[in-house]
Amino acid sequence: MAQGFDAQVSAWVAKTQRRMKAVRDESTQRVLAVANTTVGEGGNLPFKTGFLRASLKVGIGAVQFAAIKPAADGAVPSYDASAAALTISNAKIEDTITAMWTAAYAARMNYGFVGKDSLGREYNQKGYKFRDLAVQQWPRIVSEVCKEAQTRNGE
Repeated sequence: MAQGFDAQVSAWVAKTQRRMKAVRDESTQRVLAVANTTVGEGGNLPFKTGFLRASLKVGIGAVQFAAIKPAADGAVPSYDASAAALTISNAKIEDTITAMWTAAYAARMNYGFVGKDSLGREYNQKGYKFRDLAVQQWPRIVSEVCKEAQTRNGE
């Protein structure tokens, strides 16, 4: 039995929304992967202990994550991209996805800082722009993901 026009439009809209979400989700994961690629791996994220990389948290909506400091025993958790991927996959297409590096020194490592901090420590820290340089690649990454999706779907 043939579908009515309204049912056809509804099916097309639902399929389009699923594709948009898939492209958004994959593109977001790729931008975060670029941002979390260390200098030694060809990226821009400084890497000393791995704490900065592991401090990446992802949430749905305009969330604020508390800044964290390394454990007193020096133990550093490893970064688990699957936690970010799960959060991203649970976001609806209309949701905002928030990503933050929660290490207390993350902003200083991204933007740089010259001067005294609130504890009186002197810094002359260059900014690595790991977040900013990754976000600038969003249009290219979205385009690549779209092309890959079109190829998979035979378009």
